[in-house]
Amino acid sequence: MKKLTLNFSLVMCLLLSGCSGINDYMRSQMLEKSRIMENGNYQAYQVYSDEGKLTQEGYYSEEAFETDETDITAAAKAAHVTFSKNSYLEIAYFSDSDSTMLLNKEACYLEPGNNIYATVSISKSVPSSMYYFSGFRIYRYEDGDRELIDTVQPGEDGLILEISEGYVGAELSIEPIGNFGKRTISLRDYYIDDDGKEHELSGTWMINERQETGNKIKLNPVSSYIISYEYDSNEYFYISSNPQCYYSNNEDGIVIFEQKKSVDETGDYSVELHKYITVSIESLHGRSVSVNNGIQQQIKAGNILEIPRLKYGDTVIIVTDKEWSSLDSCRELILQSLEKLQNGEYKYTLIVPQKGGEFVFDPSEYSYEHGTIIFKCFGEIVTSKQYLAAGSKITYEIDTVDDVYWLGDGDHVIVVSNEEETRRKINNIKFVQRVKAEVELKQPEYGGAIRYFADGKEITTNTFKTTSGTEIVMQFSPWEGWINHYKNGEIYTVNEDNRQTALIGNKDVDTAFTEDSNHKPALTVILDKSVGENMKFSFSASGLDESDYNYRNDWFRNNYTIIDELKIGTETGIILSMGSRAIQSGTAVKILIDKTDTNEKKTSYHRLVDDLTELQDPILIYEADKQGISETWYKSIKITISVVDVLKFTEPSNLKNATVNVRNATNLEIIRDGDILEDSEKVTITITPNSGYYVSGKNVKKDIYQNTMKFSKYQSDIQKILDEHPIEKYYHVTLDANDAYGVCTYKLDGEVVSG
Repeated sequence: MKKLTLNFSLVMCLLLSGCSGINDYMRSQMLEKSRIMENGNYQAYQVYSDEGKLTQEGYYSEEAFETDETDITAAAKAAHVTFSKNSYLEIAYFSDSDSTMLLNKEACYLEPGNNIYATVSISKSVPSSMYYFSGFRIYRYEDGDRELIDTVQPGEDGLILEISEGYVGAELSIEPIGNFGKRTISLRDYYIDDDGKEHELSGTWMINERQETGNKIKLNPVSSYIISYEYDSNEYFYISSNPQCYYSNNEDGIVIFEQKKSVDETGDYSVELHKYITVSIESLHGRSVSVNNGIQQQIKAGNILEIPRLKYGDTVIIVTDKEWSSLDSCRELILQSLEKLQNGEYKYTLIVPQKGGEFVFDPSEYSYEHGTIIFKCFGEIVTSKQYLAAGSKITYEIDTVDDVYWLGDGDHVIVVSNEEETRRKINNIKFVQRVKAEVELKQPEYGGAIRYFADGKEITTNTFKTTSGTEIVMQFSPWEGWINHYKNGEIYTVNEDNRQTALIGNKDVDTAFTEDSNHKPALTVILDKSVGENMKFSFSASGLDESDYNYRNDWFRNNYTIIDELKIGTETGIILSMGSRAIQSGTAVKILIDKTDTNEKKTSYHRLVDDLTELQDPILIYEADKQGISETWYKSIKITISVVDVLKFTEPSNLKNATVNVRNATNLEIIRDGDILEDSEKVTITITPNSGYYVSGKNVKKDIYQNTMKFSKYQSDIQKILDEHPIEKYYHVTLDANDAYGVCTYKLDGEVVSG
């Protein structure tokens, strides 16, 4: 009798439909799409077909199943097992628990007592990370009917099927099962206030450009997706996200996460925001203030400066006309630096401390040998637990101390960083024994003087012998036109070094004074065409880097400005050197210096140089004896350099019974033998007779000859002048006018004289 094993009408239609290449292809595609080839019934059917147990029409062949009684008994006891395929699972079947004896899936017959073991892994071709293996289904086939007899998970040794002794039946099928799990994600946005409380927000979440409204979202397990988030950027700024986003912008308020593929792992999404911070700072004094280089604003005493729309990490620059010491104690801003500007204003650079990583500071956790400590934060004594952001400052000072001990040197400030490092610094505070020390008390090279005091008495020596821990107080006396860079009362604490130099903070005393910008003149240097293009000039001064300059020729140019109104300091003067050209005999370089003070009063002088190898004296803005005390403030210095014709001065031989000297008519300096002057420069010659003599000739007053003339005329006429003004001797004549018999009258050149 013929039996139909399964309802394979679709398969039969496919098998019996044409043989052309197109039909074969379509048949294979339809079989694959239908997944019928993974069905246990179909696989058993295929095995019978391969063993020749089916007729041409696809029915069982009774002749093929006719066997002797022994074969029937054996067949009844043996189990024929077929294995369904699952393209998303990679499965291997074994007959032993050690997974060494691989089963032949094409022809598997098991005797009672035999077992089947399996190893299972997910195929790399699975199009989703949500696919999972759910177990094996065991089917039994009898008379063409399929019956599910068990659903199993592999045991620890991989066991999935055991053929029992009492098993009756000839057909078993094992079908591996997998499923796609649901892909669900949660969406969360929130901000944390200054009290640490968390607040839910209602920003806009988008998945693949579709707006989502719920907190739990189900996604297709085999589709890729992009998640983005949008928030109110006028009120909040971005802090962080999980997972980390690849784009965030506080200007447009958009956060975008990386695209996730269906094979990627699924995670929840969250965004943390924070409300923009407004910092309010009280000013005890009226002041002019600008914030972040903005417009100047006037703050009245007792009023509040508000700085809105700040976020973590923002830098705030406050420029004010008065010192603002409370900025160093502001909880919302951490002071990074203080700079005194040349115009006398103060520039404070502060930063909004980052959220997270706050250091919990509890002063009760720390104790020290030989004394106790007072801790301060934000200018206030700390007595209880404090939460301090990175960059905050903890200052400390002595509360009580044992005899001959003191608190170690340093600024006694700890800047909060990570917890481990901050704790290490606090624990390293120690009281140390006093030792003898010798302290050098230096004076700044420029800008003013420092007076040093200890125990209320002024120290008048350059070195001071004392013990460690002694406080040396400084008072500053600036020069005219210079400003204290530090407050009077700065303290240097003597440390344990046997020999040391007093410092201001950690800086040398040369930093004590800064020259007022209005006291610095503007330097202009002009080269006359007469110097030529070959001569090189080099200048250095405070605020001017040394460099090589030379004249640049143009047909229309008579002079060339090489330095144009450059502000320079006055402490060192101007150093000038020249070279790269020989000076012809009878010529010299003329350096003309014109100084103009703030009252528009002008002062001029010049120097002549005929030997370029000689080191030039500095051109001083203020004379050495006037430096720091002169109330004159020069606003400009102009130096004009040219090459001029000169003559060399030869000192005349002294006359008998008289002295001859020649002075520069401009500065009244005596001209010495060998000095050079321009031939047009004016000089004054003076012939002064010795006592009892007089100078005769023209231009003589009170027995002294004096005349001013060009140097060239002096050079040509000096001998003639001397010849025309001989030195005559006075004769002493006593005129006795009284006589016993009368009175005598004397006349000299017609005038009555006596004596």
